[in-house]
Amino acid sequence: MMDAANIIFPSTDIFQVIAVDRVSEQVHIYVRSKQQEYLCPNCSQDSRKLHSYYTRQFRDLPILGSETVIFLKARKLYCCQAGCPVKVFTERFTDHFSTYQRSTDRFRKVCLDIALQSGGKPAERIARIVKLRTSDSSLLRLIQRASVPEVAAPYALGVDDWAYKKRHRYGTLLVDLRTRKVIDLLKDRQATTLENWLKDHPSVKVISRDRYGEYMQGATRGAPDAIQVVDRWHLLKNLGEAIIKLMIREYTKLNRLLAGKQTIGPDKFSPKSLSKKDDSVRRTPSRAKQRFEEVKKLQTKGHSIRAIARHLNMHRQTVKKYMAMDILPRKAYRNKGMVENYFPYIKQRMEGDPGIYLKTLWNEIKELGYPGAYTTFSDALIYYGIRAGKKVNVPKLPRHTGSYFKPSKAAMTFLLSHDKLDEHQRQLIARLCTASEDLRKTLSLVRAFRSMMENKSGKQLRNWINQAMDSGIKEISSFAKGLLSDYNSIENAVTLSWSNGPVEGNVNKLKTIKRQMYGRGSFELLKKRLVLAPT
Repeated sequence: MMDAANIIFPSTDIFQVIAVDRVSEQVHIYVRSKQQEYLCPNCSQDSRKLHSYYTRQFRDLPILGSETVIFLKARKLYCCQAGCPVKVFTERFTDHFSTYQRSTDRFRKVCLDIALQSGGKPAERIARIVKLRTSDSSLLRLIQRASVPEVAAPYALGVDDWAYKKRHRYGTLLVDLRTRKVIDLLKDRQATTLENWLKDHPSVKVISRDRYGEYMQGATRGAPDAIQVVDRWHLLKNLGEAIIKLMIREYTKLNRLLAGKQTIGPDKFSPKSLSKKDDSVRRTPSRAKQRFEEVKKLQTKGHSIRAIARHLNMHRQTVKKYMAMDILPRKAYRNKGMVENYFPYIKQRMEGDPGIYLKTLWNEIKELGYPGAYTTFSDALIYYGIRAGKKVNVPKLPRHTGSYFKPSKAAMTFLLSHDKLDEHQRQLIARLCTASEDLRKTLSLVRAFRSMMENKSGKQLRNWINQAMDSGIKEISSFAKGLLSDYNSIENAVTLSWSNGPVEGNVNKLKTIKRQMYGRGSFELLKKRLVLAPT
């Protein structure tokens, strides 16, 4: 039969198992040392002069689902060196049992791994499930005591920012793109901070980043010989923003043309204005509608974008967007949740009971699956000219074909690959391109840009930029002009296979860890949980 000592300790260890016993829910293991040399921890002088014995108690990894406690019989010895201030010292062990600890090294290693993965309280609950008796504070102390290893400078480095508090304070995350592992966290996202880090790690040859100006400057100054690669996802995002601006500018014309095509029979799919006799029961317009009307009033008076933004305490981009519109688009919802899908039922109920309350109608369509709030429902009826008082008259309700036009969602369909578009999206794109020559040109340019990225045809980038700038579409031309400011990095992004994807994934991991730790998420603790996390 195998010796118990060889099961609990490696055969080369100096420990002998004296006895094993079960006490209540615990397994007790009694151990003594077999080592022959006892060195004074102060002068390292060998001593064999015994002072006394004492018992040390350690928590160890569970055995057969039970907590395990090791009782170690250790020695105290006299130091025989005359000049040593230590007169009596205790027996030291290099393996398993560290000085001043009440748990074995392997116990703390497993607890550290659980804490790095789960944090404090969650790790405590997991540890108790697997019979590791510890507390959340002890687990966090293990992380705080752990030392961060020296950063091995990577060949390819991914850089991205992360938020301490969104729109207020940011840090920088550094990832080895080959191993996809976080190697360091920086306390801010300033160019000088990244520059100094790169100068301390001169082996970096490839830097993947977004288009943030501070990172561009820091990478250029800190590693002038490194190849910089812009994140392709951000390029598509910026192109999508340009398309949205174009659609907002064209919204009034497009909405009018599309509305004329969304008809079934005599009913028109267009909002009705309330008559003057309904002014007494008119609902207060939404906050967005009020702000839109205030912007339009100031626009007619000739005020600038900056002046309107300062006067109304609004962002300049919002003011610019409102000034480009003639009407404010109604908020669009998912097709399955749009009020228009329930118009046949609403029409039937209102014809059967002209005095029905809107609250009653809302409760009834909620039972049919409508997920929206009452205010959303009532605002939608007002949008279509239905009287919003305690009682309502029956209007001629429009019929909806499911082709509701919203600039932001329609712009995203332009960025999708043609193979990933459903029939509804293809029809919408076809109608938009028929209604607007600018959108037709834009679709051609966008698909050429995507094809260039997918085929890694970086040599075509200059030609694409020239075509975009000569297209006469100011939004797309502005996007193309912006590419010239960081042309080499963008050409590398279109040509090379390096991607910032691993960095974005680790940013999501960082956000999850931040939310796990609540108020205890200091910078050092967050850094150790990311850098030391088991792979």
